[in-house]
Amino acid sequence: MLESRTLSDIPLGLALSVVTSAAALAVTLFPVPPVVSVAAGVSFLLVVPGYTVTVALFPRRVPWHGGGDTDGGLRPFDRLVLSVALSVALAVVVGVNISFTPWEIRATTVIGGLVVVTLVAASVGVVRRDGADRRTTDAWTSPGTTNRSLLTANSETLATLLVVVAVAVSLGSVAAVAGTGDRGEQYTEFGLLTEAENGSLVASDLPSSMTVGEPMPLYYTVTNQEQRDHTYFIVVQLQAVSDNGTITRSERVNRFRAAVGAGERVQRGHTITPTFPGENLRVQYLLYTSQPPNEPSESTAYRYLHIWVDVTG
Repeated sequence: MLESRTLSDIPLGLALSVVTSAAALAVTLFPVPPVVSVAAGVSFLLVVPGYTVTVALFPRRVPWHGGGDTDGGLRPFDRLVLSVALSVALAVVVGVNISFTPWEIRATTVIGGLVVVTLVAASVGVVRRDGADRRTTDAWTSPGTTNRSLLTANSETLATLLVVVAVAVSLGSVAAVAGTGDRGEQYTEFGLLTEAENGSLVASDLPSSMTVGEPMPLYYTVTNQEQRDHTYFIVVQLQAVSDNGTITRSERVNRFRAAVGAGERVQRGHTITPTFPGENLRVQYLLYTSQPPNEPSESTAYRYLHIWVDVTG
């Protein structure tokens, strides 16, 4: 019969690991002081993922003063050393595998991947440590039993197999990167052009004045050097910006979708029609590699560029 489990049943180390994971992910999503960001990120990356995996593999606790046979457990110092080593290895493995996904290797994606690993390992660790503690208690209270029960032996065998699998996955990830050869630098070029008097397209002489309701012809260019085909989304906004940089008014004036093959460049003409007048307004182009959010901005865009114009009514 399954017993109900409360927060008090979760080992303190695993509970702190989950809290630290949430804090590390939060500092990558929200603006915080640099000191807080570094403290939360470093403490998480160097210890937490490896610690939860270590507990999942070797759940039995051994005291600092324990001597002789550890009976399948780890002393605290050994557990700490293994936690740091595994944390570094997991960071490498997660980063390598993210490079083969549509996501970029950023702090958010790497820490997000490690948080998933941490939560899964912590869940396994809670169950396995509870079982290890029960077996230890039974060994002390039941005559004729020892810590080296058949179940403990099987658990150690499982732990060994998991370590072998983890090492194999790590080596496989590195080998996969090596097998792809030099993938080269990955980037996307984003530009804005206008038509000169002789009919050629140039990046200079971009318009500095427009009129409300009158379309202005322009051209955008996207060069895909991401080593794979990509579908880009472009949002164009007209914004009024105060002297201190605050956006006081923003309206979307156009939106585009461009499928660009690996190593290819697209150049497409379009028009921008201002929707409100003002001096020194910003026409902002935001480039996304996935569907743009409901409120697009420079902080969420993959690439961005802008021009300043005076719009008359």
